[in-house]
Order: sequence, then C-alpha cells, then structure tokens
Amino acid sequence: MSNKQRIFRISTMDARTLSWWNTNRDQIDMNPSYQRKGNLWSNTNKSFLIDTIINNFDIPKFYLADFTLGVTELNKNKLPYAIIDGKQRFEAIFDFFDNKIRLNENFTLLRDPSLKLGGLYYRDLQKEYPRLASQFDNSNLTVMSVITNDEESINSLFVRLNR
Repeated sequence: MSNKQRIFRISTMDARTLSWWNTNRDQIDMNPSYQRKGNLWSNTNKSFLIDTIINNFDIPKFYLADFTLGVTELNKNKLPYAIIDGKQRFEAIFDFFDNKIRLNENFTLLRDPSLKLGGLYYRDLQKEYPRLASQFDNSNLTVMSVITNDEESINSLFVRLNR
C-alpha cells in the first residue's frame, strides 16, 4: 500500500438469525475477487451442516468484509457485505432454505430420536414440524465483521483461518 493508511479491524457482529441471513442473502457478495469458487461441498456434507445446526452443535464462525461503514475499492459489487470465510456453509444453509438439499436419510434428532426426519426438505419441516423449522429459522450464527481497505489482509486472514 502506498501512502494510504491500512485499516484492519475484526469484531463480532450483532447476532442475526438464519432466517435474517436467508432473507438478506442478496446483500452479501458471495464471489469477491479473493474468494475461491463455491459449490465445493457434496449434498451429503451440506446436509450434515444442517444436521449440526438442528442438533445444536457449534459451527465455526463466519467472516464477512463489512462495507456498511464506508466506501472502499474492495467493494467492487457495492454490497454491504462480502464473504471472506464461510461461503460453503452459507451455500448449504441457503440450499436447505431453497429445498435444494434435504436432511440425510440417517438424520437423527438427538433430543427426540423417535422422530423420523431423514430425507425431509425444509418445506416438509415447515409443514409437518413447524416448531423444529422455527428453531432452525431462529438459530444464530456467529459472524465476524472485518473492516478493512486492504485485500492482502483479507487474503492473510483467509489463509490463517483455513490452515
């Protein structure tokens, strides 16, 4: 960077539900220049993430470039957020909301193993198990806000998170 001061700050975003992120997915640049390509996970792996969320296991934090505070050259698509880490996880969540994937056949709801939920799509949960669908909708993600004007810092963060 020439004479421009480098800005780099990471903080936890206010908690937002899966439903909020799903509704606002058009506000996230899923393909910024520094991001690797998507759709790398199999449907089985995507469904396993949904299983993890429904069964209340912890999942890794998401990292988003946060452009809500100002203008930067990094924000090529002029959206409030750009994915840094968590693209595959967001894609899995959005695919479940879109009924593109379903729960794995061997899915077990740990708090009530008697329920036969394997193979169900999100729409099936909404219709047959609305309370469970609502719990999924209202699950929170831990999302880290990355405020920076330096693409090298984003690349370094990504490498550090994935090593």
